[in-house]
Amino acid sequence: MIKILVLLSWSLPILYVIMAFFGYVNGKHICSKNNGPPDSDLLIIQIPTIGNYRTVNKIFYQIRNYNLPLPLKCWVIIEEGDEIKNYKADTVIVVPKNFKCLAHAKARALEYARRRRLDLIDNFELTNNYIIVQSDDDSIPSRELLIEAIYTNVDVIIGTVRPKFLGLFGLLMDYERPFVDIRTTSFFTNNKIPIWGHGESTIYRGRVEQKINYEFMPLNGKIIKEVPVMGNEDMYFLHKAELNGFSLYHTLKTVSICSPVNLSDAIKQRRRWLWGNFNIVYIKRLLPFNHVIRFLLCHVCAFILYPISLTSPLLIWLNIIQLSSLESLMGIIGFISWYLLRFVSLVYIMGFKHGIFGTITSKLTSALNFFVMIIGIFQGDPKKFEVIKKPDSV
Repeated sequence: MIKILVLLSWSLPILYVIMAFFGYVNGKHICSKNNGPPDSDLLIIQIPTIGNYRTVNKIFYQIRNYNLPLPLKCWVIIEEGDEIKNYKADTVIVVPKNFKCLAHAKARALEYARRRRLDLIDNFELTNNYIIVQSDDDSIPSRELLIEAIYTNVDVIIGTVRPKFLGLFGLLMDYERPFVDIRTTSFFTNNKIPIWGHGESTIYRGRVEQKINYEFMPLNGKIIKEVPVMGNEDMYFLHKAELNGFSLYHTLKTVSICSPVNLSDAIKQRRRWLWGNFNIVYIKRLLPFNHVIRFLLCHVCAFILYPISLTSPLLIWLNIIQLSSLESLMGIIGFISWYLLRFVSLVYIMGFKHGIFGTITSKLTSALNFFVMIIGIFQGDPKKFEVIKKPDSV
């Protein structure tokens, strides 16, 4: 049994190469098939924040200088008590303290902004033919991503994350993210069976949010009361879009993100993501069974097959398992596939120097992410929405 699991873990990099290839090919097909003149009248950049006005203003300033082919409006979503005058936005949405819906924290703020747009449409103060660029106050979408979103008539578009260098620790942590985007997110999204989403680069046509919302609703229709869902509202929104028949596209155009600067922030961030996953998929069962299977497969790879692969050299050295020449060859092919896909992914998204360094340190990056996630799991479901340290610039 152990030997079978080891061989399965060694075959994963080969499978990832195949997934990356088909994700890329399908993405190119989706883009070319839906490419044409802009189908929208307005582009809205939307950023929820808790007082981080300096960075938000810098993001707006940079995007305003992109010279985009559509009129641009910058929206910021803040909580009641924050200073409106600090924000250089076209529209400041203030979420009242007494606003209640079936969402918490960031998802609640996004749901309030969505409802405000619907009110503006009803009052003829906003066109119903717009594009929303959902971003965060520590990230910035590239001009190339926005241009592609404008000219590609797909309902929901997910960009690829590109970590910025703010310190060695954060870079080592987040080299994993573009790699996961290229091997996993691209494959699932571009085959119309999405799995992961990104709060930093979810772009969608107005018709999407005019039909679906950011609220968390179990399949049985019961209201969530016992444990708030504190993360992964972007992922849940993406799955609801699929369930409602909207078209999806994952692009390799990038959004720059700011990585955790220390171990504490990394645990805080991954813990929120993981328990958001667990709540949505397993605990509260907010998605159909065929969606659950996708997550189960990915979680088996991450939490069972990966540690087995990590310990496989020791198992061989201790003579616990013996391999035939063919099985050893498969291990060598898997080893080469792992490093090759890492290198190609990081070079494509971040450049040659990062490709070299990220490939050399790839085993450290994977192990670091694994142990941070394990710590986050054992710390339990966060009862409040905690954000990582925000930079003064992006």
